[in-house]
Amino acid sequence: MNIFKKSILKFILSFLFIILIDILLLFFSVNYIRNHQSALQIIETISSNINYSNDRYKVNPVADRLIKEEKLWVMIIDKDSGREKFNIHKPDHIDDHFDYADVVKFSRYYLNDYPIFSQVKEKDNDIYLIAFPKNRIVRYNSNYFEINRIKIFPFIILSIIFLNCLFCFVLYTYSVTFLNRKMKPIINAIATLPNGLNKEITSVQELDRLTLAVNSANQKLRTNEAFKENWISGIAHDIKTPLSVIVSNTALAIEKTNNEYLLKHLQTTLMESYYIQNLINDLNIFARLTNGNLKLNLELVDIIPFFKEIIIQIINQEIWEAFNFEFIPDSRLTGKKMKIEKALVSRVFHNLIYNSVLHNPLGCDIKIILEYVSDHRFNIIVRDNGAGVSPERLKSINDYNIEEFNFDISGVRRSGMGLKISQQIIDLHDGQLILTSQQGEYFQSSINLPLHSTHTQDN
Repeated sequence: MNIFKKSILKFILSFLFIILIDILLLFFSVNYIRNHQSALQIIETISSNINYSNDRYKVNPVADRLIKEEKLWVMIIDKDSGREKFNIHKPDHIDDHFDYADVVKFSRYYLNDYPIFSQVKEKDNDIYLIAFPKNRIVRYNSNYFEINRIKIFPFIILSIIFLNCLFCFVLYTYSVTFLNRKMKPIINAIATLPNGLNKEITSVQELDRLTLAVNSANQKLRTNEAFKENWISGIAHDIKTPLSVIVSNTALAIEKTNNEYLLKHLQTTLMESYYIQNLINDLNIFARLTNGNLKLNLELVDIIPFFKEIIIQIINQEIWEAFNFEFIPDSRLTGKKMKIEKALVSRVFHNLIYNSVLHNPLGCDIKIILEYVSDHRFNIIVRDNGAGVSPERLKSINDYNIEEFNFDISGVRRSGMGLKISQQIIDLHDGQLILTSQQGEYFQSSINLPLHSTHTQDN
């Protein structure tokens, strides 16, 4: 669940939690008020503590104290005639005779704005009227419920709960959909930003600043990538011309001299010059791989002749006195083709050969094996019997990420950049590069690539 869904869900759950707390507070408040209603208790206490005997009414101290504390007045009328028989603190403007209609009215509502409660004493044929202060009690009109209406209360409550839940669900769904619709283009743009956007994202009114920032970052990245690629290409071009002169003149000097001391230095110079040429080619490809817009120029190539030609080109450099090459093609690959960008796969093959040369200055044997795997795949194996690498170094090379590769110009010879570039190129060709080594015994690079099937070719 993403952050927007979590935030909206938390909001809705908080909303429901608040509603639940409100319901509980309302319930406890009503219950508290009901438990602290004292009017009926006061009426019962007063009426029970006024007694009639010997033709007179006697008010007990308990009733007298309550009447004074609560500021009440009391009136006792005859049940049959409605005439006053006794009163306590009755205001002068209150009548002393009432008919049945008057009793019904003030028993339910008010008597001269006084809230009145009545209590009937059958044995004395009396009606006790107990009046509270005007600002003490509120009487309301309706004090009944029909049974049928009470029965539907549970359904009403459940319906309200259901509608609230439905509202929350609709609110959640709409909010998530709205946010996803607004944010999805920006999230996708941010995810693809390192590789560059095909086009600027449309401005979202609620997220104008973020949209502007993403588009601005994309433009700057494109500018920087273009500058980097052009700069590397320009530097490579400027170096290639004088380097070609150095290589050709050094090779010519090697042919013309028999001085062993001079030959030793010339051959070292020629080997390092070829290394620089290889490095420049790697830098050009590195720029293409990291700009995020690399498109392969694929073409059908005969497998065995392609690799044989590369090996011949390498051997013709005449700097391999301490190195022995052996090319072992699988006869089952005769006439088979692969679909590749020739320059890139050639670059991979050169890198694997130069990797063996670079790490074995005293020389070694290098085997290049073409191996038929199936009707759909084949292997290219480059194996030397040289120094190899440590397990830690091999792991760091295998656990590569070309986009996170930290290029250290001061240690480019040790960086393994050539192998990292090779691995990326093979990935782009739907292949797999596996590096294995045993320190002091061997180093092997195994490339698995797809064969171009006859069926695919016909189509």
